[in-house]
Amino acid sequence: YNSGYSAAGAGTKEYFYQSAAYILTGVTSGVTTGTPFPAAGVKMDGMTPLEPKFHTEMADAACQLTRAQASPIVAKLLEKYEHPLDTPDLGMTYPELFDLDTNTPKDFYQKMYEEVKAELVEMGVPIK
Repeated sequence: YNSGYSAAGAGTKEYFYQSAAYILTGVTSGVTTGTPFPAAGVKMDGMTPLEPKFHTEMADAACQLTRAQASPIVAKLLEKYEHPLDTPDLGMTYPELFDLDTNTPKDFYQKMYEEVKAELVEMGVPIK
């Protein structure tokens, strides 16, 4: 089992890119992964239900790939999040990202989530 941490926080595309790279490398190498903690796990209320959902969808997709197939995708992802690693965006909090009455992502966060998933599909990740 490998517990992951993302430098970027929830509510950022960089969180999803870092998480996708972690999940793709772990699962295709035979490692059980956990949902990466946003903002290195130090931000109060810094995780929402959308991050574990993404983890589950990515892990299912990664099971369909080999390490050789995942490697170039991970390299492309690295290009998307490598530069701001020294000063990562720590993102937003659960109340800023989710409607507290319905427990659903706010529109802008759901849109970001769908955009990242579309990017991953274009890169070759068989995510649904």
